[in-house]
Amino acid sequence: MPGGFASFELTNAIRLKPMKGQKKLLKAGKEAGQHDKFADVGLVTEMESKPRASTYLGTEGYIAPEGPGTPAADVFSLGKVLYEACMGKDRLQFPDLPTAVFESGDPVLLKLNEIILKACELNPAARYQSAAEMREDLARLQPK
Repeated sequence: MPGGFASFELTNAIRLKPMKGQKKLLKAGKEAGQHDKFADVGLVTEMESKPRASTYLGTEGYIAPEGPGTPAADVFSLGKVLYEACMGKDRLQFPDLPTAVFESGDPVLLKLNEIILKACELNPAARYQSAAEMREDLARLQPK
């Protein structure tokens, strides 16, 4: 297949894209009110190949401690993706920060780190309860 999986179009709107060395499915929201969505291909597995019973599946480091299936768990996963994208570190290194964050003293980077830390709280009650709540804090980072 020319271009490999990275260019393989699954449907008109779903494509397999490499992101940070892993493959993600991206569904572009083309109609009014729709938003782009992505999913971790690591969630796809053959149950018979697992050595022990699984109660839920996912990629280590992205799954909330309480398991998937709630808005707060989704926020946890989103926080880990933001950590990787913004801090340039693997999700398994969370909460380590690059020294440049501290050396720069940039208040926007420090505030972004606070948002990521809250999104990735181990206690779901201390986490953002929805992506919309997290988005409000992220929007405050933008210059006016």
